[in-house]
Amino acid sequence: MKSFRQPFREPTIAFAVRLPPDLARWIEEEARARRVTRTKIVHDHLRAQQELHKQLAESFTLGPHDARASGKQLLHTLLTQLKEELAQSIDAQTEQIAVLVKQLTTAQAMLDRAYYGFLLHTDTVPEDQRPQRRLDAQRRYERWIEDVRQLLGGHHGAADLAAATADPHPGKTPP
Repeated sequence: MKSFRQPFREPTIAFAVRLPPDLARWIEEEARARRVTRTKIVHDHLRAQQELHKQLAESFTLGPHDARASGKQLLHTLLTQLKEELAQSIDAQTEQIAVLVKQLTTAQAMLDRAYYGFLLHTDTVPEDQRPQRRLDAQRRYERWIEDVRQLLGGHHGAADLAAATADPHPGKTPP
């Protein structure tokens, strides 16, 4: 009968390992967090690594089990899986892009109608009032840009907004 003090059911062999301090600390932290011994942590991780190697070795023998079998089956299987994952990712991206294009088209139509309505219901500014109106418009425009920046979180997209709203003719005074 085996002792309950042994951490594993199968017989074990003592084995000393020298570890770098950071790895030793990590093992100690894992053991403390899981409330098990350091030996148990090392044992569990080595078993998991061993299982991974077994699965990888089995992948090499996919397909016919003959003397000519090679690692080509593994490569083919991995490439097929990668191809499938890429196709799914591209399909998902395509769906998202289609939604964004529809939203952008809707926003463009809304802006077009809003601007048309503005022009339809706005009187032409008399020549003598234009300088003051330009100053007022510039002040309101800058305030609007700042409000948009704040809606974008103060920083996210602010550079894009600044680039998009930059004066296309610097140094020129508006007519």
